[in-house]
Amino acid sequence: MTLNFYGVKKDYFGAISVCKLNKGLPSTVNRLCVSNHQVDSLVITSVLNCGYRIPNQKKRLRAVGISPLCQRWWPIVCLDEQILWVPGVYVNNQTGPMVVTYQSQFI
Repeated sequence: MTLNFYGVKKDYFGAISVCKLNKGLPSTVNRLCVSNHQVDSLVITSVLNCGYRIPNQKKRLRAVGISPLCQRWWPIVCLDEQILWVPGVYVNNQTGPMVVTYQSQFI
């Protein structure tokens, strides 16, 4: 799924929100901030289905309570074969006015 929308998309497991701010912010593990032209190219998949890995992935996921079962649906945001953000776990150094957040009732 691509993130070419503004607003909130919800499913049973959580909600992804995309909004535009007046100024750019740095990304954190709780939000991904990207440029205007990058947001249309972002791809979202799950930890289980992602072909790429972050350093110490298993340890990082377990440290924040994401079990192997949760990895079936926990989102990963990628751009050009690179993981940019795993909500609550990992963030690549990005800055921009487009902010992507994820909220889940399970974690």
